[in-house]
Amino acid sequence: MKKGRNIIIVVLSIIIILIFMLFFFFKNKEVSYVNIKSVPEGCESYLLLNNNIIINQFSDYFLENPLDASKFYKFIKNRKLENFHNKIDININEPIACFYDDEVRCWNIIISVKNSTIEIENISSEFIKTDYKKINELNNFSLHVFNNRRYNQIVLLLGDINISEETVYEKTKNYFQNLDTAKSNVEALNILKKSKKSFVYKLKDFQFFKDLGIESLTGSIDLKFDAINLELSGSKNENFIFNNHYKLISNDFGWANFSANLSGKVLESESFSNLNIDSNFDGRCNLSVHQLKQTSNLNKLKNITSLADYIDFNLFTGNSNSVISKLINNDSCYKTIKEEGFDGYSISNFNKKYKLEYNEKGFFKLKIDFEKMINQQHSEWAWNGFKTVFKKMNMKALEIKCFSKNNSEFQLIGSVSSSDTTKNLLLSPFIY
Repeated sequence: MKKGRNIIIVVLSIIIILIFMLFFFFKNKEVSYVNIKSVPEGCESYLLLNNNIIINQFSDYFLENPLDASKFYKFIKNRKLENFHNKIDININEPIACFYDDEVRCWNIIISVKNSTIEIENISSEFIKTDYKKINELNNFSLHVFNNRRYNQIVLLLGDINISEETVYEKTKNYFQNLDTAKSNVEALNILKKSKKSFVYKLKDFQFFKDLGIESLTGSIDLKFDAINLELSGSKNENFIFNNHYKLISNDFGWANFSANLSGKVLESESFSNLNIDSNFDGRCNLSVHQLKQTSNLNKLKNITSLADYIDFNLFTGNSNSVISKLINNDSCYKTIKEEGFDGYSISNFNKKYKLEYNEKGFFKLKIDFEKMINQQHSEWAWNGFKTVFKKMNMKALEIKCFSKNNSEFQLIGSVSSSDTTKNLLLSPFIY
């Protein structure tokens, strides 16, 4: 589950790097959608990058803010990233496509270039097959590149480090050499053409989705000057880890607040097995974080019973104190309260006033107030360094809510807003 999630993060990271290079290069007017048409017919897991929308947004922004354009180019030059275009001459007018090959468990990131034969020669790596190079190994992932001469495409292949290079090569070569773009994935092509969003995607049949009771996801990511917006719809089954039987509960205890209605399935999972949760727990919960502790050791947080070692928090559980009893473990630093009017119990390891409130029904809701977090006084040097990084990122808040669409589908809406709206949210970490 963790490996599947990480590989999608790596894919998105590669695409984001490409985004920040796009607007510096020449843009043609004609769009053939050859990369989108290269997504296999019937493929149900893909991410599509709408280059034109992103380029136009950045072009408009830099026309109004030429000083920021100069700062960002200086950032690229100082890190020698301008050499990237000298090695791979991307045709940025063509949308970038990324699809998942279930058979070889590999992501294919398809990029149009001026001359693919020249471009693959310029990539610093030895050929291991005709038109096929191994670039690197990244945290248990392998990265290869294939030259599709027919359509002048460079195909980045990202997969598990243990998959057979020979298998990936043969499958990739056979597919792209016999590719007929007239038999394209019509669904993917229509979705991109109709969309006004920066990214559109569809994901299906991944094991870590199945573990959550999710069958498929479709949605978009929209990159704005002062916000990043996420929308998705998903299909769920009887193993979905949330329910919407009750109203969600919010808490003003800290700068992070997560409220959820957990289903019986998740309570039976390994993560909760050591809590010996009784049948009275109705799945309602709220976790509100006042501050983090031992920031440099947060990676050692393994389960819910060790929360108090790293987080000052308030936890509400509905209709049962079994979770709380297990967490307390006779530790006098905890304070337990029966929440009248909310039919549940709260536990806290930090003395602070707070207020619970009922919200609308839903599966879960998350809010992280970065401004409140950054302004918080803290004595740990690691935490203060952490705050400095977040301040530079210019994020005001992250908000996500997930609710029922119908009996078999759910909807999720999320956003990251900017703290200083005079600065571009995406460029903030690099130039301000």
